[in-house]
This record gives sequence, structure tokens and C-alpha cells, in this order.
Amino acid sequence: MEQLPSTDLTRPESTGTALISTSRALGLPFVDTNEHALDAKLRLTLPSGVRADFVDGGLLVLWSGPCIAVLTEAGFARWIRFARQAIPAAGYDDPAGTIRYAHSQASRFKPDVQGRFQLADRLRFAVGIDRDVTIVGAGSRLELWNPATYGADLVEHRANLAFHQDQYDLLGEDV
Repeated sequence: MEQLPSTDLTRPESTGTALISTSRALGLPFVDTNEHALDAKLRLTLPSGVRADFVDGGLLVLWSGPCIAVLTEAGFARWIRFARQAIPAAGYDDPAGTIRYAHSQASRFKPDVQGRFQLADRLRFAVGIDRDVTIVGAGSRLELWNPATYGADLVEHRANLAFHQDQYDLLGEDV
């Protein structure tokens, strides 16, 4: 009989600290995983470590996963530049319509002084976020996940990453 992994292996590994970004201007990635809950008015509070990155606001975009990507203005512009190059090359029937759809589904937000902002219902419902939210640092963006959805494939990702970590020191490069 196949032994199923324990639920401990599929839970997000939160450090309980704020997501570390330090300075997106330096090109440092968004990292870490945190559990949060929407307040009574269905607002999300950004972790203190990333608030400076979104002081002027940002954009929320449905992302694969399914999750909601939280992008800075520059991050959204970078995503659209990439999409404008990649989508026509993919051979879709209506590349302009796909780009238009990408813009139409984005939602702007601007946090208040406490780092709170409203999640658009259409985005929240699309990924199944009710009250609890897992906030994941994903390099160029933050991702907002339904906690029941995030973690379903972490065992596979951890195994893939472990394989490459085991090979890392074999490069023979001096650190």
C-alpha cells in the first residue's frame, strides 16, 4: 500500500516574520510565506516588510496557480512587456484580445497608512479566498493563495529543488 505524505509536508513553511523585500530598487526578490486573514471589511494587510514597495499602490492580477499576483506598477509593466512579445509568438487567434484581457482583469489598489487594501471580489472569488490568505513571496511578485490550495504540490516542488540543491556544490565554482 502506498504511504501518503503527512500533512506536515504539504503545509506552507511560514517563518512567522514579515516577508522580506528590503528594496525592490536593488532587485531583491519577494521571499517568505505568511498566513494572514482578511479583516471584517475584507481588507488584506500587507506584511510590514513589503509595505514600502507598495506605498504608491500596485496591481492585482489573476495568476496561474490559481492565485492572485500582487505586482508593483513596474512589475505589471514588465509582465505586459513580456506578454506583448510572448503572446503573438504563441500563435493565438487573437493576440490583441489576449493582451486586452490581461489589462481588463487587473485591479489597481493603494494601501492605506496601515498597509490595508480591499481585494476585488471577482479576484477573491476566482481563487477561493474567503477569510484566510497565504501570502507567498514569488520573486518578482507576491502571491495570494487560498490556504487549502497552496501547498497541494509542495512535496513535488521540494523534491525538485532538493535535487538541484544536491548538485549545486558540484559546479566547482569558488564562492
